Amino acid sequence: MASLIDCLIEPPGSTSGGYLNEWRLKRVAFINNLLGFNWFKGKTILELGCAHGNIGRYYQQLGAQVTCTDAREEFVDYVKKFGINSFVLNQENYWDIGQFDLVIH
Repeated sequence: MASLIDCLIEPPGSTSGGYLNEWRLKRVAFINNLLGFNWFKGKTILELGCAHGNIGRYYQQLGAQVTCTDAREEFVDYVKKFGINSFVLNQENYWDIGQFDLVIH
């Protein structure tokens, strides 16, 4: 059975080459230490610049309702495969997509 953190780890052959794995693990550990591991259930989270949505997928598994955005349509299409609300968002323009309990990135 896969562990909760498996979604944070990309294999070396992935598009990013796995070089962000350690960064993702440290980022999630920091957020979890700050808010508490059980805080996320039922919360709404917006992940800006999600790429493959690794962090959003992690928090989705903890019970959060996650929305992921990225400027690249291929990343948004990839994240949608995990049942996460995702869309293309150009952060250089004005946007209003509602309120969230936590915004990542």
